[in-house]
Amino acid sequence: MKQFKLVPSGCQGWHAGVLGAGGGRYAYCSTLAIYVYDCATFTLQKLLTGHDRTITGLSWNPSEPLLFATCSLDAKAIVWNASTGERVKTRALEVLPHGLDWNPHLATEIAWYDESGGVHLWHVDDNKTVRVTEKAAREGHKIKVMRWNVRRPGVIACGHADGSLSLVQPEARSSSDRLQRVPGGKEHTVPVVDLRWDTLSPLYLLCGYKNGDVSLWDMESQVEINVFDRQGAGLRSIGWLEWAPGNFATVNNRTGVIRVWNVSQRHPLELVRAARSGFQSVTFMPGTQQALCSFTDGSVGVFHVGQKQMQHRGLPGHTETIFDVRYCPSDKDTLATASYDSTVKIWHTPTMECRMTLTGQEGVIYGISWAPDDTRLVSASSRSELYVWDTKRGKKLTVMKHHADAIYRVDWNKLNKGLIASSSADGTCVVCSPEGEVRRKYRHPRGVYGCHWSPFNEDLLATGCHDAVVRVFDVSQASDQPIRVLKGHKRRVFNTVWSPLLANVLASGSDDLTVRVWNISTGRSKVLEGHTHNVRALVWSGELPWVLLSGSWDGTIRLWDTRNQACLRVIRDHHADVYGLDAHPDRPFVFASSSRDTSLRFWILDQTAPQLRVKAILARPWDEILGESDDFLADDEHGGAREPRLCGS
Repeated sequence: MKQFKLVPSGCQGWHAGVLGAGGGRYAYCSTLAIYVYDCATFTLQKLLTGHDRTITGLSWNPSEPLLFATCSLDAKAIVWNASTGERVKTRALEVLPHGLDWNPHLATEIAWYDESGGVHLWHVDDNKTVRVTEKAAREGHKIKVMRWNVRRPGVIACGHADGSLSLVQPEARSSSDRLQRVPGGKEHTVPVVDLRWDTLSPLYLLCGYKNGDVSLWDMESQVEINVFDRQGAGLRSIGWLEWAPGNFATVNNRTGVIRVWNVSQRHPLELVRAARSGFQSVTFMPGTQQALCSFTDGSVGVFHVGQKQMQHRGLPGHTETIFDVRYCPSDKDTLATASYDSTVKIWHTPTMECRMTLTGQEGVIYGISWAPDDTRLVSASSRSELYVWDTKRGKKLTVMKHHADAIYRVDWNKLNKGLIASSSADGTCVVCSPEGEVRRKYRHPRGVYGCHWSPFNEDLLATGCHDAVVRVFDVSQASDQPIRVLKGHKRRVFNTVWSPLLANVLASGSDDLTVRVWNISTGRSKVLEGHTHNVRALVWSGELPWVLLSGSWDGTIRLWDTRNQACLRVIRDHHADVYGLDAHPDRPFVFASSSRDTSLRFWILDQTAPQLRVKAILARPWDEILGESDDFLADDEHGGAREPRLCGS
């Protein structure tokens, strides 16, 4: 099983300071990973992982341009080599960091600030940290952004949540000298979102506010010397144009327009259209007129301001965990993904172009399912709502609220397009029509996580429950009781998936670290052991009836031979929990996977039955290549596994 395609995640939207450039490379952060690109070719060079929680900052070393640093809510800071991908230094921090900035005058010193508003220094050479200022005296003094003065050593400016500014001088002897609150500017009461020191003078500081205000400060006299016209769309980021003294640029998250200003005028000199979507952040590549931009759709681009040209723009990938991935049954080239970022994306898989982003559903999108014969899609959210979408037009058709808590799974009946099942933390599995009419409601002792319709019988529905039990319901019966109760798991069952080739076979994954393969006629199960954390994703092969894939919180995908309970392969390419796995019947050896690492990956199952490929090449008789699913459950008369056959439709 080999990976043949990787769709990088988008740039996260939680923190603005998570992109930067230096040494002929640029980098941006998803929630958990760092993507490093070549500035000349715009090709992905490295995918770096090392953080376990949301990355909160990235800063390049101005003196040694191969090095950059990141920090994260896992209370770690890491120095990376952008060329080799090596972790040069790792430091466990005493409190959670919310941003960092590399000292432009000292290659071994990084400043970082914590959630309480304290400023710290990390001396990279001896790997020691020191607290410079204490936590904020009040909530409004918490730091939102921090910058070293690029022209004067030993001075840091901080912008605060209440719109105020402060100066930090780490080398000052007294605490009162180390932290100076800047008086004035009292009309600014909204958070500071960005700060930039003048690259030509040690005196001047540009300050950008969330409401769209921009002001210029003389920090020597601590006087606000100019306030520029407020921009109604707000503000996300500012930056000096080094090639045009006195000029600077601002961007916001509502429009893809770069506004160019001069400090001598209150209104913009020029409006430059860079993109259709709004900006998350912008920073300028050293010594160039290129702006490194992250956008609200998750994409990252390089825009040449002088030429007014977008030189490169990446895919608008998800910016958070991708919880589900599903191929459209009626179109093998169309794939949908659902994410923590509250969006569903529709992809054209041959080109991996994102054809559409479905927005408007609030909360985490945990599950999606396609209609069996058209382009409608249903999505399930943490806000207990189901949305039915027309993916051709990008419009919602129906909004349903049949649950009182998060919906974890949704499945559109592939044999009866008039039925949709959804499973919820409220302890129910609801069967409804695409128009929202409730047909059945099955109550469980605790939360329900998995639900899946049988591909052989339109009335059979399997569920997985927090009480560790798998249940099978017959929706054609009047009774609300299950026709099968399958017990064996030790902890909650999160997913249930029927085999597409074997009518009475069902797989379930659990927090007890196992996968069970059930024969619902007998109630017996085989146990697949090997995962070291909770099992989430499950998908059967559409051609080889004994082959099952599973994904887990341990970051692996495992390939199983369910006949002898053997793990055939362990795939470790994902860097965090694997939540989604799927394949299309028309391409049964190609699988898509999704993960908390926010990447979308594609795999080919190439070595599971290599003898079949040889037989096909040699034009052997079809009965040596094709077979019936049920013939390959049992061993042959000599006790060995039967010769494999392709059993799909």
